[in-house]
Amino acid sequence: WGIAAVVWIKGIYPKAARLTDIILKKTGWVLTGILLVFMVFNILVSVLALVRYDTRADGKTAVYRWEQAMDEYFDDVKMERIYPNAIRQ
Repeated sequence: WGIAAVVWIKGIYPKAARLTDIILKKTGWVLTGILLVFMVFNILVSVLALVRYDTRADGKTAVYRWEQAMDEYFDDVKMERIYPNAIRQ
């Protein structure tokens, strides 16, 4: 293991670190932007699904198109599987 560690530290790691720096300088901002948009969308859909899950528990019917979409894609069975600890009031 000692020889493998020396080979890694002296030979492989510096080249891998340089390659990582080159890739991140070129695409870092683009990847960050893509991940930011994805996470905002993911959080928004999760919040809307949880809001609809709660209002559905109160017996309210879907009026708006987004509520109908949440009922279609995130029914009670799926919501209970995704959020098993969600407290419904």
